[in-house]
Amino acid sequence: MLINNAVELNKLIIEKSCLVFDFDGVIADSVNIKGDAFSELYKIYGNDIAKKVVQHHLKHGGMSRYDKFRYYHNNFLKEDVSESEIQDLSDKFSNLVVKKVIDANEIFGAEEFLNLHCLDNMLCTINSATPHDEIDFIVHKRGIKKYFAGIYGSPNSKTFNLQYILKFNKLSPSDALFFGDAHSDYQAAVDVGVTFVGVGKEIMPVLEKSDKVTYYIDDFISLLNIIEQQG
Repeated sequence: MLINNAVELNKLIIEKSCLVFDFDGVIADSVNIKGDAFSELYKIYGNDIAKKVVQHHLKHGGMSRYDKFRYYHNNFLKEDVSESEIQDLSDKFSNLVVKKVIDANEIFGAEEFLNLHCLDNMLCTINSATPHDEIDFIVHKRGIKKYFAGIYGSPNSKTFNLQYILKFNKLSPSDALFFGDAHSDYQAAVDVGVTFVGVGKEIMPVLEKSDKVTYYIDDFISLLNIIEQQG
């Protein structure tokens, strides 16, 4: 059941003790930045391949870039790719995106929401498909690391990271919410039994098909407005 109601979601947030956030498309408006980088890396194989790569990236935002590179070579190029080649592609990808992601606009209201909930009274963490060291660096450079008790990235899956966050902090699935914008975020929440909050219109088709209780927001402004109205 999809609940698109900021009042109900705000009540639920207050009841929880842990908020988990994906990064791209949830905190930073950076999904298209990474799409452009994939296009840049694969345009040497032709525009049709580059277009397929970008379309896949946009539909599978929470999939790690390592798995994407392997998938694109195996399925689009019909080539095997070694782990060293994947790492080389990842390094090139990082060089294309890191500075741009650091400078990317926030999802509307994200930092104000973090400032309200994640400094004193709530455990907050990041669960991203970006490589761990890279997402840690980006969060630090954006000046928002103070909000997070932990930052978790690939090569571990989002499901693994979410399970670890709960276990490490001695929490049950009912104690947490996971804010995400991709099917893999939703699937990780379902796998672990954590309530999912979809962020942005791209996740809506996934939520509409779900038989689980899920929530939806366009961005964080609606939640901030409810808090302001409630005084």
